[in-house]
Amino acid sequence: MPATQFGAVAQKGTDFASHLVQSLIALAEKNGWSIFVLFIDLVKAFDRVVRESVLGYPDEFQSDSERLDHLRALGLTEAVAQHIFKYLRDQPPLLKAWGVSDHTIALLRGLHCGSWFGVGEASDVVCPKTGGRQGCKVGAILFNSVYSIALKALHAALKDAGITLVLRKAGDVFWGVGQDKPADFADVSGCAFVDDDCIVVVGRNARVLAEAIPKAVRQVVKIFASLNLQINWNPGKTEAMVRFRGQRSQRVFETMVCNSMMMLGAGLGHRWRST
Repeated sequence: MPATQFGAVAQKGTDFASHLVQSLIALAEKNGWSIFVLFIDLVKAFDRVVRESVLGYPDEFQSDSERLDHLRALGLTEAVAQHIFKYLRDQPPLLKAWGVSDHTIALLRGLHCGSWFGVGEASDVVCPKTGGRQGCKVGAILFNSVYSIALKALHAALKDAGITLVLRKAGDVFWGVGQDKPADFADVSGCAFVDDDCIVVVGRNARVLAEAIPKAVRQVVKIFASLNLQINWNPGKTEAMVRFRGQRSQRVFETMVCNSMMMLGAGLGHRWRST
């Protein structure tokens, strides 16, 4: 799993993730950097993950057409079904890629696929097509495994877009922004709090940050949607904080708010408030 994933992971609580984000906010203030922090909340995250991306297809589906039809039968949109189909066509299911035994994968599939529950004395039962089994001790592992696919894809996409924070692994100077990366530096783009995610983008000036924000948000929306993960844009759920510093910061902020194309498809435009 990504090193930036915290919560429901052994010996990795969310305290350090919170400390990491707060430290970066304080560092940006100290050095006069502009900063954007996006707090992402997902809609019914544990119930929406597609188990097949981690466990593979049920044994009865062998041909490509059968497997694609199976994904459609889960209630996925055509775009999501095609994306997961291509993902599994190009690489093995995640647990298989991690070296988990076939016996263990079959055990997990038996626990989660085809499970059902009833309500009171109703004669009908409910059989969830996606998500982990409620109350199962390995349900968090199933979710974290699926979530790690999204986080790794997001990290790669942000890195390709040139949006990454450069940190020194060891030495006197820990943080760095916009530097050439020596051998002892690593890239960091965000951290996850169980089923929530925090994306932090830092720029040396307001203009650089304003150019990076829409690129980052569009990648977040695109990658999460491709894995059936729906971002909750309701008030009090997914929110953003932006602080522009330096010359012309106010002008940059006003331009970004007025230009709806900056946040096209992200749903954040109406929530911008100057800080």
